[in-house]
Amino acid sequence: MFKLTPTQIAPAVFGLLLTVATAAFASTPTSLEPGAKIRATVVDTTGGKVKSRKVSGTLVSLDAATVTLNNSQDRSLMEIPRENITNLETRVQQSKKSTGALIGLGVGAGLGALIGFASGDDPDGIVSFSAGAKAGMGAITLGALGAIVGAVASPGDHWQEIPEDKVQLGFGLSPAGEAGIFLTRRF
Repeated sequence: MFKLTPTQIAPAVFGLLLTVATAAFASTPTSLEPGAKIRATVVDTTGGKVKSRKVSGTLVSLDAATVTLNNSQDRSLMEIPRENITNLETRVQQSKKSTGALIGLGVGAGLGALIGFASGDDPDGIVSFSAGAKAGMGAITLGALGAIVGAVASPGDHWQEIPEDKVQLGFGLSPAGEAGIFLTRRF
């Protein structure tokens, strides 16, 4: 059996408190469930060249060696070795661009029709339009403009990085039975 001196206990208690505090204040998710929308930055070293590309899709499974997902571009099943993944993100909010475009279309079309009707009929001449025709043209023109503005102004997908525990801080005992703080770095 070993005995700890006060100078050995202090670093061990400090390490324990630091580990607990870090875990308590972590706000980013560290695990993923199947069905989550994910985006991975993958390094490809085939052909002697190093290339980086982004792949996104729906998570099928996740284990210590691979990440399996349904590719969003061609709906194919992809198995990606984890050592080839440099960054992994999950979608926390879906894009609102289509909703923004529809709202913009409605507001623009309504405003264009209102302006067209409010301007009334043109007097007879070479080029003259009725209030209804002007309302239709205004609805089409301002509706299209409103749809574009609504789509551009609305937020897109929001992604949150999934941190990999590459650096870990903790406490433990050495083979000689001495308490201490250790730092582990994983590649």
